[in-house]
Amino acid sequence: MKGIYIFLITLVIGLFFIGMYFGWAIIDSHNICDAMNITGCRR
Repeated sequence: MKGIYIFLITLVIGLFFIGMYFGWAIIDSHNICDAMNITGCRR
C-alpha cells in the first residue's frame, strides 16, 4: 500500500509543476515560443 501513496504524492507534485509551467507559458508566451523555436509565435 505504501507504494500507492508514494505514487499519488509524486503525481500531485508533478501535476503542480506542470500546471505552474503552463501557467507561466500563458503569462509569458512569447518567451516560451522563442525558447521552443516556434516561428508562428514571433511578432
